[in-house]
This record gives sequence, structure tokens and C-alpha cells, in this order.
Amino acid sequence: MFLASEYDKETSMQEKCGNAKRKHTSKLHSESSESSSNCKLDTANSFKNTKSGNCNRCNIMGCTQQCSRCRSIFYCSKPCQKEDWTVHKKSCKKEYTEEEKRIIEERLKRKKQQAIDLQKMEEKRFVTLFDSFSGGNQRFLKTLSPEKALLTASRPHGSLQKAIEFAKTWFPDFKVLTRFVNVPREPMNPFELIMMESLNMQKCLLVAFMYRYHEHVMRHGAYLKDDIDSESKVEFYLDHVGDNPAPFFSYSMVKPGNFICILKPLVHGFMDGTIGFKIEDPSNVYIIEKDILVQDNLL
Repeated sequence: MFLASEYDKETSMQEKCGNAKRKHTSKLHSESSESSSNCKLDTANSFKNTKSGNCNRCNIMGCTQQCSRCRSIFYCSKPCQKEDWTVHKKSCKKEYTEEEKRIIEERLKRKKQQAIDLQKMEEKRFVTLFDSFSGGNQRFLKTLSPEKALLTASRPHGSLQKAIEFAKTWFPDFKVLTRFVNVPREPMNPFELIMMESLNMQKCLLVAFMYRYHEHVMRHGAYLKDDIDSESKVEFYLDHVGDNPAPFFSYSMVKPGNFICILKPLVHGFMDGTIGFKIEDPSNVYIIEKDILVQDNLL
């Protein structure tokens, strides 16, 4: 009896100790799990990428791929970005860095200053041009009449060959040119001038067809065509002789339908960016009128 009672007490004590151990272990495990959970959250927060966001199309979190233009929208993949572009492009605005903003500002300042300098240069050139010609304001402000502006002429068949024959008769020692591409340009330095003289390039004569009036009435200009219908122009700068080409020709002869012969021609670059032929010596120009060519054909 005594032994059974002692045994029951000992068994009860062991069960109590076991329960206490289990409770203690469970508590420790719970605390450990909670601590571990807190640690993960903290770690996730501490290593969170500040340059991330929800996908602008499918709303997936933690996307790091940005719109390279505005840098304010995130995407999870290229396909999402591609499909969302039709909507996003309406609000997408280029986001410039501070360095890019500085560069753009400098460029704008430079362009503004260039525009101011160009305007000053144009005003100065206008005054110089106005002072360099004779004839008064009426000539300076003169424009083409609608009839002259629309007047054009076509080169009659065989007329160019007749004009070349006339030119060779008048200037047998000169090489006749009929294409603008073969005409030398004005020498830019003394070395080029020496080269031209050594190659005898100044012993040339250009024959071209005048097919319509040029808008630059003050310079009595005309548009020219060569034998392959390439286009150029001629303008007359004869203010130093009173803007009078006589006795070599008259400005009334500079009109569509006639041929022009230019001795020692050089391609000139004008101030407006165009190229053509600038005549400063009236003795270098001869006009072949279309009536002469017609009479020659009749004979």
C-alpha cells in the first residue's frame, strides 16, 4: 500500500515537471518565432529598394524597371511597358537631370545670342548694301511684276548649238563651257588663283540659256539653264559704272529666251547662301538674242 502511494506521488511529480518543461519550451519557441518574424520584417524594410513601385499596368509590387523618359512610372517587364505605352505616352514628359538642364539652358542662351548677333549683322549689311548702289529708293524697292514673274521661255531645238557657234566665232581662243558643273569656283586664296592661271582655266567662256527673270530686280538677275537643264543664276553688280552696262549690252537684253555668254566665268557664293554668277565687269558679258538665231536659221 505504501509502495503504491509513493509510486503515484512520484509519477504525478514527473508529469508536472514534464508539463512545465513543455510550457517553457513552447514559450521559448513562440518567442523565437516572433523574434524571427520581427527580424525578417525589419530586414525587408531595411533593404527595401527606394527606387521601386507598382507596375503601372498589372499593379505588381516591387517593380524596378522605370520609364526611361519620365522616370516616374514602373513596370514589371518590357511587354507590360509596351502595352501600356499607348496610355502612358499622353502624360509622359521627359525628366531632365540637373546637368542636362544646365546644358539646355546654355544652348538656349547661345542660340538667343546668335539670333541677336545675326540680326545686327543683317541690319549692318542692309545699310552697306543700300549705300553701295546707285539709282535711289525706287530701284532698291522695285519688285517683279506678276507678268514678268510668271514669264518663262523654253530653249528651241538646235538653238544652243547655234549660240555656241556664235561664241566660237567671237572668241576663237576661248574654251566654250555649256555645263555649270565644269565652271571653276572663285579662288579662296592666292594659291588657288595661281593654280587656275597655270591650268589656263580663265580662258573659258560659258554659254547658258536665260529662261526666266530673277526676283532680285535691283541686280537685274536672270535664272539660267545649261545644256542638261541644270539651274543657276546671274546677277549684275555694276554700281561702280553707274549701273549701266553700255556699250556692251543693255539690261533689256537680259530676258527669257536669250543666251548669255560670260567670259572667264567663276561660280560665286552669294550672301544669302545661293550660288551663281556675279558680274562686275560688263565687258565680260555678251548677249545672243533669240531673233539673231531665228534669222540665222532662215538664212
